[in-house]
Amino acid sequence: MEFGNVLSHYFNTEHDIIDKYERGDKIINEDIVDFYPNKKYDLIISISTLEHVGWDEKPKKPEKISDAIKRLKNILNKNGKIVFTIPMGENPYLENLIINKKIKTSELYFIKKISEDTWKQVDLKKAKDIKYNFPFKKVNGIIMAAIKK
Repeated sequence: MEFGNVLSHYFNTEHDIIDKYERGDKIINEDIVDFYPNKKYDLIISISTLEHVGWDEKPKKPEKISDAIKRLKNILNKNGKIVFTIPMGENPYLENLIINKKIKTSELYFIKKISEDTWKQVDLKKAKDIKYNFPFKKVNGIIMAAIKK
């Protein structure tokens, strides 16, 4: 299952896609916190989507991300995994939850942009110095993580 419709923009997909806003033939338009499927998933992928949950809503509800993570974990099969990325600098609330281990991850990586087309894995100390829109336009760092049930 994919939370946020990203992969289908690059190739044909056959998996379930949950996206509250984007419309399409194979997209289930539901808020993830209200999504109760009749099946569970071995793998859930989310590419640059989690940072929008609660953060981009009016009024802003940053704490909603915790409910979304719980919901995603609840629809995983035993030993299932959530794999996700979030761009650094777009949602400091979510970044702090991850960095301070309020969202428990089984794997956690930080990727820093070091030139226009080159990215490098860095440790947490170096990741904390990553700024949005500096030195390059927009995203200069990505958090890649997994949560295992």
